[in-house]
Amino acid sequence: MISISKNRLSKIIKVVTGIFIIYATLFFSMKVVSFIKYYYEKEKLTSEIVEKKEKYQSLKIEIDEMNQKMQDLKSKYISKEELENKLNGIFQRMALPDYRLKYIKSTQLCIDRYVIMVELNALTDKGTKAGEGILSYIGKINKSEENSNIYFVDYIVNAGDK
Repeated sequence: MISISKNRLSKIIKVVTGIFIIYATLFFSMKVVSFIKYYYEKEKLTSEIVEKKEKYQSLKIEIDEMNQKMQDLKSKYISKEELENKLNGIFQRMALPDYRLKYIKSTQLCIDRYVIMVELNALTDKGTKAGEGILSYIGKINKSEENSNIYFVDYIVNAGDK
């Protein structure tokens, strides 16, 4: 049988206990350092999230203000339907037996600019000149290359022209 003396046994127990205490201390220290590291990282990420949320809220408010300004600006200018009614009224009042203007459609290029497509049916050259004169009063005119009766009018609206 192997016998170990009390002295040697107590030294072995002391060494094993010391190694265990050192291991436990190192393990606990590493866990504490890891916890502190993750805690500060969590705080940093939380503050970033709060900062991003505040930035998002301020951008959202800016977008709402811009949309409101756009709505206010759009309300100052004539809408496509109002333009159509206005032009149809003008064309009906200006119709003579010599020429006839017919509104076809309009395309809104931006908030204050339209391209209006108009058909001009004239019996004489004077009627054509009179119709072109009315169209040139509305805006810059371009004659269609495909159809000699179709004119495109570049109409720029002034704010408050309703």
